[in-house]
Amino acid sequence: MITFVVGQRGVGKSTFLSRVQGYYTEVGIECVVVDVDREIEIEQGQSIHQIFADKGLQGFREVEAATVKRLGEEYKNHSGSVYIALGAGYAGPFTDPSQVLWLRRPTDRDGRIFFDRPKLDSELSHFDDYMSRYTEREYKYLQTADEQLMMMEGLSDSKKYETVFLGFPGHRAWGCLTLFPKDLRKFSGPESFIGRRLHWEIDRFEVRDDILEDNLIRYVLGVVPKNKLLLSFRQPHKTFLSNISLAGVLFDWPFEKGPCPYPGPGVYSLHTRQDSLMDSLLKFEESAPKDFHLKLAVEIETWSELLDGHLWWKEDPLNRTFLPTSKTGRWRWYRALFGRQMKMSFFREGAGSSPDQPYLSEWIMAMPHFTAFAAVLGQPVYHSLSPSFHRSFFEERKMPFVSITLDEENFDDQVEVLKKLGLHAAAVTAPFKKQAYSLAGVASRDAEEFKSVNTLVWNEEKNEWHGHNTDFEGLEAYLEPIAGLGLRESELVIWGGGGTLTPLKEVFPKSVSYSARQSKPHDGEGEADSPRALIWAVGRSRQENCKWPPEDWKIEMVIDLNYTMDSPGREYALKTGAKYINGEKMFELQAKLQQKIWQEAKL
Repeated sequence: MITFVVGQRGVGKSTFLSRVQGYYTEVGIECVVVDVDREIEIEQGQSIHQIFADKGLQGFREVEAATVKRLGEEYKNHSGSVYIALGAGYAGPFTDPSQVLWLRRPTDRDGRIFFDRPKLDSELSHFDDYMSRYTEREYKYLQTADEQLMMMEGLSDSKKYETVFLGFPGHRAWGCLTLFPKDLRKFSGPESFIGRRLHWEIDRFEVRDDILEDNLIRYVLGVVPKNKLLLSFRQPHKTFLSNISLAGVLFDWPFEKGPCPYPGPGVYSLHTRQDSLMDSLLKFEESAPKDFHLKLAVEIETWSELLDGHLWWKEDPLNRTFLPTSKTGRWRWYRALFGRQMKMSFFREGAGSSPDQPYLSEWIMAMPHFTAFAAVLGQPVYHSLSPSFHRSFFEERKMPFVSITLDEENFDDQVEVLKKLGLHAAAVTAPFKKQAYSLAGVASRDAEEFKSVNTLVWNEEKNEWHGHNTDFEGLEAYLEPIAGLGLRESELVIWGGGGTLTPLKEVFPKSVSYSARQSKPHDGEGEADSPRALIWAVGRSRQENCKWPPEDWKIEMVIDLNYTMDSPGREYALKTGAKYINGEKMFELQAKLQQKIWQEAKL
């Protein structure tokens, strides 16, 4: 079977193919992987860059289409698995039979700036060139893809969930997966959507009467074993295929439909609530039939309500499930963290039936048993490399590590709830480092000096948080390349800075710091003297209100404090031709220092 792999530019299709090839080789199974761009370069004897320059976008698309057609004909009768990675702009057609896998990452939406790929529109910036096509491509992938795989940022643990997704023996998914009409539109048998997922050993496939039509429901009932089904009644005035037997099938009856006409055991669920969560819970429990598992899946509005729901579940975890919901997916981290301990938890591959359902990758990476956990706290944190970097460190200590987006207000109250849920260590990022300093009962020397904390650890003996700051020490190590330029410090410019400006000036006290908003030195500082190196300290979210450095500067090196691929620092390095160093190395240096702190705390 041919699987065409699609996705946005820079998502990692080529490296995904390399990993897939490795997984198959490990188990001794034949697999063919083909990167279409690489195949085109071999055929044409030119780089993609050169083909674009010689033939333009339309000419390249014609070459691409011919290459995809040839590969499809060559491999359509191949007995093994074939994975073909396509360029981000390929619009079809696809060989029949085949399936399309949409490879995704959370940072797709942020945009990416490339040093090694041609722009498709020469009049746009590299960033705008990507973003101008982003929405149209997302819609195209949504319409054509048969499967989706949301990868986590960072690749250190991708094998754990990718081998499950690929269906390798001995790798389980657990949990429940809701079926949608698009999942059932192609194939039957082992290569169908359901057939492939039966290899995952999913606990239950959920069939909802408000999502699937009767003919699709009958199809699912014919191919999924009864002990793998969950029939969920959701339509207000509909009886679920009245002529089917519920014997041996788990079913979910909602409180909102009134008394359940079927005998248990089953699942009794609550999806709507009154103003008071506790009042809703009281009425829910009072009406619950005997021998039913109780599932609370209502919208949770506050952190204190999250704790109330959690404690309700913990009172009777064998017979209760708590699945907090929201309009924005703000509780996805909670369901990823605790879901494996619950009887009825759900994961998703695409949109799912709730934005709070964790993606398959998050679900597989979850730790089923723990007493304490660690997290990165910030807003936003979906792009953070901290979970990938720190996960193995905390797994050795039997602690999961998750990303948690906090509300801007009431930092202390939110951390208090997290502490009651089991938080014992945290990496703190923008914009909460000042609040974390105020929260800490004890602060390290650097944390005290900068009034900023990026590392928290709970001290059980003293019943308080201890705060540390690894920013300064990490910056010192990261900025060592500047010394090799033989610069006078007046030839070094700090562009922007925000909360990092103080430690930056500690490292380079004679450097000139500029306001990126005003494009002039901060108060009390003179103009830079023919600057040769620039420390970029402006993130994408602030760039719209900031200016670019003067065009007459001759910058030789840009050292970016950001590690994301949408950083304006990347764009500036491209504009000037300067050597570029991204902030990933700084992140790693600071993160290693954080691990040293947590290790010394004997977590």
